[in-house]
Amino acid sequence: GIPIGTAGQVLKVNSGATGYEFGQGGLIKQIVTHYDTSDYTLSITGNSTPTAGTTLGTITPTSASSKIICNFFIGIIAGPDNGPSGTFVQIFRSINGGSYSTVAETNGTNAGGGGSRNVFSGDWDLTGDANRGISGGFGATFVDTSHNSTNAVAYKLYVGCGDSGSYTYYINRPKNGYTATYNNGSRTTSVLMEV
Repeated sequence: GIPIGTAGQVLKVNSGATGYEFGQGGLIKQIVTHYDTSDYTLSITGNSTPTAGTTLGTITPTSASSKIICNFFIGIIAGPDNGPSGTFVQIFRSINGGSYSTVAETNGTNAGGGGSRNVFSGDWDLTGDANRGISGGFGATFVDTSHNSTNAVAYKLYVGCGDSGSYTYYINRPKNGYTATYNNGSRTTSVLMEV
């Protein structure tokens, strides 16, 4: 008989298809859920390096060649009244506590010209009144195939804009905070899966 495996293992056919063994099963190796209820007030200088906002979670891959799939939703991203054009977001990654840099798989093609960038999502406007902000939320999915690590991998969303000048953006909260009954706070919700 086959000796019993350890907790979390499954019975599967071995690589030679000659017998059974215990090991890692299924396509999903692990799932990590993450919630960020912090309020963010971002001071952004237009047409420059974007500013760190909400966190999208941390996962420690079991294999350096695994893919990491992140599904996330941010309840509120609010910009200045009659704010700048070209608001954009980028996904940044830190490995093993190191500095953050963009996840290449989430960037588009840099079209060149006056300050255009490789971004995850961009060229949208966030104009609205001080209480609500026009954007009700932002959600997306991305796949990281280039982490190449079994150390902790952390993700953050960064925000920037194309117009020159200084601007204030808000995440998980409206511009006016919680001064009225229609001012709602939100959270960032994300699910990280190693496959």
